[in-house]
Amino acid sequence: MARLMPKLTKYDRIITRIFERYHQGQESFEFPRTAIVEAAQELNEKVPSNLGDVIYSFRARRELPQSIKSAAEPDREWIIRSVGTSRYQFAQVRWSGVEPNQSLAETRIPDSTPALIGGL
Repeated sequence: MARLMPKLTKYDRIITRIFERYHQGQESFEFPRTAIVEAAQELNEKVPSNLGDVIYSFRARRELPQSIKSAAEPDREWIIRSVGTSRYQFAQVRWSGVEPNQSLAETRIPDSTPALIGGL
């Protein structure tokens, strides 16, 4: 059975367009904040009201789209760095993912919430 690809969000489409425009086999490249506006306009998308949130969302809250992740070299991943006022950098770095060790035992912590608070 074929896996369905998740639908790309507006932010996904914008960051992918920026990546495609600037990435040409490079390990890193810089782009200005105005690239977000240009990418949205090229895609006929409404320009996000908070441009910084496009970048922040991929730096802190969500993964980059699969098309960008798959463009990384083996054992490397793409990240977005801030490199100056309204300037950013896509860069390939060694994969830094942390995966849980499944062989470690789970330690349960007893609930010590006072009854006065816990009963509310």
